[in-house]
Amino acid sequence: AAGPAMRVIKTNYPADFDRMRDQVHAASAKRDPATITKAVSEAMNRINQREARHLATAPHDRIDALSRQHLAIVEHLQFRPDVCAKFATGTGFAPNDVDPALGKMLDGLVLARVEAMAAGRNQPSRVPAQPKAEDVARFDAALRSNGVPSMAYEVITGKRTAGQATPRMICDAETHFVRAVRSLPPEQGSRIYAAAMSRGPA
Repeated sequence: AAGPAMRVIKTNYPADFDRMRDQVHAASAKRDPATITKAVSEAMNRINQREARHLATAPHDRIDALSRQHLAIVEHLQFRPDVCAKFATGTGFAPNDVDPALGKMLDGLVLARVEAMAAGRNQPSRVPAQPKAEDVARFDAALRSNGVPSMAYEVITGKRTAGQATPRMICDAETHFVRAVRSLPPEQGSRIYAAAMSRGPA
């Protein structure tokens, strides 16, 4: 998915792509893989920080693809809560954290996120996702019916910060959040998910 993601970035964010390309070429000439990785990471961070707000106007099919990939990752990491918590909080991975399957999923997440942000940006007339009271109530009911642990529920609702939670609590919170969103009627789930994700990177 890395190739398709780069093509989407080149098409929709050409200035970011050109800057990243120049940095990668310079690092390649010096045979400096660490700098190549850093250049790509910094480019993605810039795009995410600037464009995340457009998830709120992305169409449902793009949000659905993003949340589906998100759920696949956290379910893959259920038995690795430390790595799962790093993913959930945006903390950098250690070299041994990313196995080949996870690497492929993360590439897919980048692609889905960039496609969703670009689609949202290209639809300025679309009404931004704003969860209604009934959406929040149904989301809360979905969390409870799916057996969310009490500590994870506190993380999701903001009663407990990530700094006050263990990796297991953070991983459970991330997993139950996405499962609950995806259990809701499509448009309702999209409003909840897009509003949460448009505040910053996944």
